[in-house]
Amino acid sequence: AAFPFAEVVSGYTAFYLGAKSVCPSVTMKVKYVNSWSNASEEAAAASALADEGCVLISQHSDNTTPATAAQDAGVFHCGYNNDMTGVAPEASIISCRVDWTPYFVYAISAVANGETFAQDWTAGYADGSVKLTTLNEAIAAPGTAEALEAAEAQLADGLHVFAGPLSGHPAQDPDGEVWSIGEGEYFAESDLSQDGGLSAPQFCYIIDGITEE
Repeated sequence: AAFPFAEVVSGYTAFYLGAKSVCPSVTMKVKYVNSWSNASEEAAAASALADEGCVLISQHSDNTTPATAAQDAGVFHCGYNNDMTGVAPEASIISCRVDWTPYFVYAISAVANGETFAQDWTAGYADGSVKLTTLNEAIAAPGTAEALEAAEAQLADGLHVFAGPLSGHPAQDPDGEVWSIGEGEYFAESDLSQDGGLSAPQFCYIIDGITEE
């Protein structure tokens, strides 16, 4: 992970919750590299995680080195923003990515029609703005494609990712203040929209099951 900011924390927390939905005993360890792009530090962090027993490496960074380090260590990998299977075909299973097409259509159409457009904009699966790269079926477990299809349908239908019960503490909280979401409640990250919402993620809590360094 790059920094303990909401954009990063919300991303890896969502990844963890997805993993937990199919493997309830899963835990996550996060190492911060304190840079948005540092290929060598990202590789070192991935290698260290593998050495510490992690069996699947993911990342909130754009370099390919976490994927290649995972392959070198003999563990699996899920990428971020780019398809990593070309550089790590024996390790990288899939990546998520942004598709800017809906935004460009929206913004260019507004300009062409002499209209203003939102300065703070967001969209997701339902709009085609978030997609998955091609699944690496050569190494994916049987049933992975079907499970992904079902999860994508839920996301497009407005699934609340950060739904309770959840507990933990705010990121960068020196006092360790306890934070929780009760059963049936949720953090309304997925409610944020271009209609008055914020595009920047707001979820910034370290939930139980995740440790950070």
